[in-house]
Amino acid sequence: MAGELKIADVHGQVELGMFTDFRFTDPTGPADPGVCEPAEHHEPALHEMLNEIIAWSGALAPLRAAA
Repeated sequence: MAGELKIADVHGQVELGMFTDFRFTDPTGPADPGVCEPAEHHEPALHEMLNEIIAWSGALAPLRAAA
């Protein structure tokens, strides 16, 4: 559908889980909400997504230069 709207979309995505990829030090304290610690198995999906973004960036470069 995004292609029909002429939107450059990225298919790859990294799916992070609230209970497995985040460490909450004090869920009740807004000053220290915690950190994101993605598991190592997310790395291939991250590389796939970034490669797609880089490819689109190169493909759309002439359009940005014309504007």
